[in-house]
Amino acid sequence: MILYFNMKRKIFTIFCLIFFIFLLYTPVFSMEKEKMTIEQVREVLKTSRMLAKKDLRGLDFSGMNLSRVVFYKTDLQKAILRGAKLQRAGFQEANLSEADLSGADLNWANLFKADLSNAILKDVILSHANLKKANLYKADVSGSILRKAKLIDTNFKEADLSNSSLNMADMTGADFTGANMTGTTMRKSRNRENAKGISLSK
Repeated sequence: MILYFNMKRKIFTIFCLIFFIFLLYTPVFSMEKEKMTIEQVREVLKTSRMLAKKDLRGLDFSGMNLSRVVFYKTDLQKAILRGAKLQRAGFQEANLSEADLSGADLNWANLFKADLSNAILKDVILSHANLKKANLYKADVSGSILRKAKLIDTNFKEADLSNSSLNMADMTGADFTGANMTGTTMRKSRNRENAKGISLSK
């Protein structure tokens, strides 16, 4: 009987060890995003609006209709989205660093915690967009419309916001340190006093 229990204990120990090794190495592979071509993306969009956790780095989406598409945690670094229709698209925690979104329509888009550092958002429409905790460090947002946008805890450090409109936007905790705000309008913006690096007399 004792021998039987000792054998069971050894088998259980070996099983636990194998399971631990499996858990240790599996995340390395599961964290990898599926690399897609623009042709594959077009094919997916025929039946679905789901492009979450994909590797779409450097792809050219210029002028495409991507409204309501979900890009949750998708890698879009250096992607080209010039003039794309992105109304109500979901970019939560997506990587859009160095991407070109010039002239894109992002009305009501969700960019919560998105990385837009060094991105080009020149002449973009971001009205009602959710940019809460998004990173726009050194991004070019010049000439863009952020009317009624949610800019809570958004990082605009050293960004170019010249001639942009932040009218009626919620600026709670946003950081504009070192940003270019020449010609920027902020009429009826909310909680401007809680923003950093901005003149209250502007």
